Amino acid sequence: MMVGEVCNLTCRENYYPSLLSQTTCLNVGNGVGKWSNVTELVCSVNTCSFEDLPDVKSGVFNQSKCPGQNIDAVCKITCSPGLYPDYSASTVCRSFDGKKAEWMVENDHECEDYWSETMMACIRGYNDLLIEDTDNIEVCKELCVEEESFACLSVDFGSHDCYLSSRNRHNIDSSDDFVVPCYAKSYVYAERIDIAAWSSEVNTCEDGLGYLWSGSLIDLDSCKLICSQTIGCCSLMFKNGLCHLNNYKRTPSNGCIWVYTERIDKFCPIK
Repeated sequence: MMVGEVCNLTCRENYYPSLLSQTTCLNVGNGVGKWSNVTELVCSVNTCSFEDLPDVKSGVFNQSKCPGQNIDAVCKITCSPGLYPDYSASTVCRSFDGKKAEWMVENDHECEDYWSETMMACIRGYNDLLIEDTDNIEVCKELCVEEESFACLSVDFGSHDCYLSSRNRHNIDSSDDFVVPCYAKSYVYAERIDIAAWSSEVNTCEDGLGYLWSGSLIDLDSCKLICSQTIGCCSLMFKNGLCHLNNYKRTPSNGCIWVYTERIDKFCPIK
């Protein structure tokens, strides 16, 4: 190496330069060179700091819901009582180009009441899961939000029984199945109403890449609602009552009649 030349420090995977990342060849006389600041060329384990977790409106990222601070660790939001996390219910520890790891923030995190008013009603014949010994309707709502085996859109609650459903009064097969008041005494009903933020609707064609979920729904708004509640859903296609959910965003193509729209409130891969 020549005097004045610079070398960059490259750390192993999941490590980063915690002090300096460069050293310079210095002339110390008599044709002898020496690298600068060699004691400050240190590679440290790359982790995210709990102190740097993003702020949450009406909630907090609780360390008890973080499995760790290493790369790819996921922390989940804890909301104030009666409120629920928005579409960004978690944050992930990431590092890019060997730099210090940070908690990724797709958009502002906040907790709000994303539920309709509680009604003396129920939907008949669309219960996907029964959870017994549930304290109250608010706990039932929390269980709906946390359910991962399907996209929970509504709840029926009564006698400490919490019924979770992948349907709501807007996308059931018959409006007669929404019963007011409920045929079961003292049962109440509530539905999730967060529908995310969407791009303008355009036409596109099927691409044969496979779908996150496909099913029959009554209209485009129902398809959007399902996508909003489905983990990993980034875009959708809708035609004649058929809804396709995608875990990516795509470049729309012309000449077809599928309606395409994508979520603009989250980052997703493009295919």
